[in-house]
Amino acid sequence: MKDTVFEKLRQELPKIQRNVLMKHHTTFNIGGPAEYFLLAHKEKETFHAIKVAKKLKIPMFVMGGGSNLLVSDRGVKGLVVKNQAREPIVLIKSAVIKAPAGMVLEKLVDFSIKKSLEGLEWAGGLPGSFGGAIRGNAGAFGGEVKDSVLRVRALDNDLTLRELSNKQCQFSYRSSIFKEKNWVVLSALVQLKQGDKKKLQGICQSHKQYRRDRHPLEYPNAGSIFKNVAVKDLAKSSNNFFR
Repeated sequence: MKDTVFEKLRQELPKIQRNVLMKHHTTFNIGGPAEYFLLAHKEKETFHAIKVAKKLKIPMFVMGGGSNLLVSDRGVKGLVVKNQAREPIVLIKSAVIKAPAGMVLEKLVDFSIKKSLEGLEWAGGLPGSFGGAIRGNAGAFGGEVKDSVLRVRALDNDLTLRELSNKQCQFSYRSSIFKEKNWVVLSALVQLKQGDKKKLQGICQSHKQYRRDRHPLEYPNAGSIFKNVAVKDLAKSSNNFFR
């Protein structure tokens, strides 16, 4: 039977694929077929794919590096867009960097250290994309993405381009407005500060080694998957449990 939806998608998105196994696109190496799948290498491709999916009224999901996804063996209905937009990282000012959401976070960290900029070295070895880190306000070793984000460009559910300040991003523990409203992060500016390159390299390498020892990514995993719980919340849960 002819897949008319796929034919319509292919007219608009020539690089569209069908029945792509998601296990090849997640660090857990788990996941059945995406009904339709697109690797978007440019920001405009991601934008256009979302627009087409909405026009055809099919489910749509935009993913980053796949390091925080657990996908069912039954697969995913509709269109999955893997954002791999990797337009060049740009040093806007002496300590402000602009980077695309599809950029691998580790490359952004390495770029910042090469420029002797302090503020992202805590993320050394973190898997996943820059956009995914913003969406989930990734953090480790006392640092969080929210500490350095200056502004974020994102696409809301009405396909309106928005530019949000750090405050407007509504960052919280492992969350943000992008996660709460399911908006798509496109790019961001990060504000860093001048630092000592050798010191930053040492911190970054130490964190990378820590991850290699505990979360070796040559095996299926997504790094640490435990969520910290505030003491007051833990106490509240315990009181409810023992009632």
